[in-house]
Formats: sequence, C-alpha cells, structure tokens
Amino acid sequence: MGGWVLEGSDQASRFGEFLTAGVDSGIEPAEVADKVLEAVVNEQLWILTHPESGQSVMNRAEAIAGSGIPQRVRRMGE
Repeated sequence: MGGWVLEGSDQASRFGEFLTAGVDSGIEPAEVADKVLEAVVNEQLWILTHPESGQSVMNRAEAIAGSGIPQRVRRMGE
C-alpha cells in the first residue's frame, strides 16, 4: 500500500525514524568511495555497498522481467 504520508502523522514519525536508522547504520563515505573506485576500475555498472542487498536486487529484477510485482523484503517498521 503506497501513497502520501501526512506531515505530523504517526506514519510520518515512523518513516522519519526509519530513515534516521538507515543513515545511522550506514557505512562510512570512504568505504563507499573505495567501492566506487573498484567498480570503475573493473567496469562494473552496479555497485552494491551492502552485499546482503544482492538477493533483494535479484528478486526485484526477476519480478520486473516477469512483469510481476516485487515482493517486499522488509516493510517499514518491521
């Protein structure tokens, strides 16, 4: 279920917390830079900064190729 999030709502607050947690648990910019440089040198188009995201990318690509709807790996707040 998609749509707009009403500013000031509980959903907006949870979404803000979700985004903050993502930033707080992110990797250091220098590590991202190393991965980007490695990808450029090796002529890689896609850069997965988190190896565990590979399965999620595969699921989405398979759904797109099959004209299906990708199954969400994780919903906000779960």
